[in-house]
Amino acid sequence: MDDSGRLEVETFILNANMSQLGSYGEAVFHAHYKAQGLEIIPLHVGRADFLVNGTRVDVKTSRKNLAKVLTEPKLRVRNTVEGTDYYMVEFHRAGALLSKDRDPRAAVTWEELVAVFRGWRAGDFGAKHTPKTARPRRVSAELLHRIRSGFADRGLAAPYILYRTIMFENESPHNLLPSQRKATHRLGWTVFLVCRTAPVDETTLDYIIAFPDEADRDFPRLRTFGTSKHIDGLQKADLGRLPAGVRFGSVEALLSQVRFCVTAVQQGA
Repeated sequence: MDDSGRLEVETFILNANMSQLGSYGEAVFHAHYKAQGLEIIPLHVGRADFLVNGTRVDVKTSRKNLAKVLTEPKLRVRNTVEGTDYYMVEFHRAGALLSKDRDPRAAVTWEELVAVFRGWRAGDFGAKHTPKTARPRRVSAELLHRIRSGFADRGLAAPYILYRTIMFENESPHNLLPSQRKATHRLGWTVFLVCRTAPVDETTLDYIIAFPDEADRDFPRLRTFGTSKHIDGLQKADLGRLPAGVRFGSVEALLSQVRFCVTAVQQGA
């Protein structure tokens, strides 16, 4: 194998954003098991990636052990869904380890990984891909200062601030609700910044959700349970059914209307 091919793929694995890394991991799974003669149908709905011989399969991808040689899987899946099989694609120094739950199933060589990578870029597994590296998602110091000082100027407690640059339909982050955070992170108010892309600042801001922490008990939850490394049986907030009065289009709108959040929640406005 041309060493430059391995280097290219290894560099991609180390630096890819999580969306592309997961997509490539799914392509590795797809290519390997299709070569074994299995019927594989892309699904990507209802927390499953494929139908494999009629069985729902969700594929998880990890690069945490790229500097090591794996002989057994390290990645664990929490909060599984009944009727779904879970496969892991774990990249490591000798290639990739494919496993079902905690059971090793296949060793994928770097030659195979390079071939899949080239096909993945060319669109052999769906859309074409241009490899993108992860970008820092830290919220800008200016944005943090403006929000915190704005709350202080209005006599409100400093808020717990979280942010995302990628959202999935109406599913909230697991730590949006104060009841699902550590007590030290329940500060009195919650501010959730959703940006279209990195960096997280006012130029990329899509919308803001802000509310007093006591509103947690009144917020509608998703009907299905989500997953988290720390919380079993997690039921996230349904962002699509939150009161309109806790959603803002800008920092200016948030700071001008934040006092009315309590009333908005109580009225379900």
